[in-house]
Amino acid sequence: MRKVAIGILLFSMVAVSIGFSPSASWSQAKGPIKIGYISPLSGAMAANGKDMLTGIELYLEEIGYQAAGRKIELIVEDDEANPATGLTKTRKLVEKDGVHLMTGGLMASTAYALAPYIDSKEIPMTYPIMSADDITQRKIPKWIIRTGWASCQPHQPFGEYAYNVLKYKKVSVIAYDFAFGWECVGGFHKAFEDSGGKVLQKIWVPMTAQDFSPYLSQISKDADAVFAVFSGRLTMQFTKQYQEFGLKAKIPLIGGGTVTDEHALPSMGDEAIGVITPLHYSEVLDNPANKKFVKGFREKAKKAASYYSEGTYTGARWIVEAIKA
Repeated sequence: MRKVAIGILLFSMVAVSIGFSPSASWSQAKGPIKIGYISPLSGAMAANGKDMLTGIELYLEEIGYQAAGRKIELIVEDDEANPATGLTKTRKLVEKDGVHLMTGGLMASTAYALAPYIDSKEIPMTYPIMSADDITQRKIPKWIIRTGWASCQPHQPFGEYAYNVLKYKKVSVIAYDFAFGWECVGGFHKAFEDSGGKVLQKIWVPMTAQDFSPYLSQISKDADAVFAVFSGRLTMQFTKQYQEFGLKAKIPLIGGGTVTDEHALPSMGDEAIGVITPLHYSEVLDNPANKKFVKGFREKAKKAASYYSEGTYTGARWIVEAIKA
């Protein structure tokens, strides 16, 4: 029922943006439907952003870049994983390129930065990846539909799992020092301590970190486990240095779902073995729809499919189904 409601709302938003009249058909309108897209295509988060771009391109290729008798034009911009750049690129797509709707974005901080502008311009935008909690909680925008997840969502039940199943009583936290890290940790922290556990410390790492040594040296020896939240280049560097420091053999490593997501996992070695993380998607999901997606993505990208690519692939379908409705 919730999916139906979201679909109806998205259809209404897209219809208003494109100037659709209920008495006319989509095919009677002229010109292509322009979709503005942003993600980091350079910098430390480029691997994540490129997976995202390939995902949306794959779905649009499958439908021949057409919906309801009209061409679809995807206009792409690199937001560099920087909220200010993301806002600037979004302004360009809306005000100069004249896109009918927006999609994409990676960082939770970018999600918050874009929301006031998107509402002020009354242009539909979908968030297939940006998982900022308050977008669907305390600060709900009128013109944004989340087709993905919220940062805290998988980490709340994982907090209970860590205490009740893994039997950890004391946990140290090390994570990104920005919205996504804070919110993932917040979900885990509350559920873990509500279950009876204790978070001993929180070590916040800037996105610009080049060496984890100063942060790893702060981890408490009293911890039963370490809960980490990273992705992209930093998750590969962190897990490797965690092992090199000798910590992996002493303190089990658990973490947010992006720590071992397939955008990074194939590039890891033995340092990833034994790490436990929760996430709503994995390439190994055994169902026909996912097998089709994985096959297509691997053929196009020559790499494993990740949650980032699946999110924009299915997010594109949300948009197309709204256009066709």
